Amino acid sequence: MPDKLTLITDLESLSYEDAIAFINDLPFAYYRADLDGHVLAASSNAVQMFGYGRVEEIMNVKLGDYYVEPDGRERFMAALAEGEGAVDNFEAEMRGPKGNFWVATTAKLIYDAQNIPIAIEGLTRDISEQRKILQNLGQDARFFEAFASAADLGVAILKTSGQVVFANQQVLD
Repeated sequence: MPDKLTLITDLESLSYEDAIAFINDLPFAYYRADLDGHVLAASSNAVQMFGYGRVEEIMNVKLGDYYVEPDGRERFMAALAEGEGAVDNFEAEMRGPKGNFWVATTAKLIYDAQNIPIAIEGLTRDISEQRKILQNLGQDARFFEAFASAADLGVAILKTSGQVVFANQQVLD
């Protein structure tokens, strides 16, 4: 079975209308950008994710300007190079008119007939909620650890195999 990005690249065999319908039905934000990061094509989900009202508004926008970290675009390009022209689930914090949000992007380089890279094509999903949940779990874990360490009784977490995952000093004594 071909991967999602292969399917996207094979859209040339579809009519323009069918290709647009396919892209807009994806549960991800689809984009194609030149090597400098200027948007060449985008799905309606990408338009919404980045805070625009119409596809025309996102055309030629430079994606590098949306990274919260100044080196975000460079890190993405480095990951793309390290993956030999492909990157899977690259996470970055972005900023937009609605505030900051986190994305995970799977992308690949697009080559011309002479095998020269000409664009980047990717699928991006908003992972802000997942990041919030993980962050809260981390805070809860730190709270639990502080509570268990200060408790006057033994507190332990064991796997069903009996392996100790966590034990405060009272259990260890």
